[in-house]
Amino acid sequence: MKLVDLPEGRLDSYPHELSGGMRQRVVIAMAMALKPSLVVMDEPTTALDVVVQNGIIRKILELQQKFGFSVLFITHDLPLMLEMCDRIGIMYAGRLVEVATKSQLLKAPRHPYTRGLLNSFPSLSGPRTRLTGIPGSPPDLIRPPGGCKFEPRCAHAMSHCRQEEPAMAEDAKGRIACYLYGEEGVYDEVSASSERPR
Repeated sequence: MKLVDLPEGRLDSYPHELSGGMRQRVVIAMAMALKPSLVVMDEPTTALDVVVQNGIIRKILELQQKFGFSVLFITHDLPLMLEMCDRIGIMYAGRLVEVATKSQLLKAPRHPYTRGLLNSFPSLSGPRTRLTGIPGSPPDLIRPPGGCKFEPRCAHAMSHCRQEEPAMAEDAKGRIACYLYGEEGVYDEVSASSERPR
């Protein structure tokens, strides 16, 4: 309890007597009691206000430095992920589509979905730019479309994107599952522009 900055008097409290942030700290304390090498955190800051969220994230990073465990952080909050993660995996329709370091994703996101996600969040320090959303809707995962699951929403879709789902390929910049990249992992401007976008 001390490790996560909770007063000892709270040890006998019921969950309904604790705030959302305190409940998160209790769960973190329970995980730390097991001396883990990996902590999986699925949306650990959902429904918390920004101040409490910041405190939870700072505490996780502090404990990580102290005990040396790894964190698998699962979230929809891309700015938060960019703040605290070293490597990031972007998923679409339940499948990884891009894996890269934080700096690689910020400098040169490659998958069209990753670019769309990054373009939908405002920059706190850079110039003001118009935000753009990703057109269309996520696929029905009960009856998913054939081929690349992002193809119906992708401005760079080519005819073979509808036929077969791209395999995950690895290069010096990370891992990518997209037909826009050749075997060397380099964007093929000629082939992408030769096909008419949908």
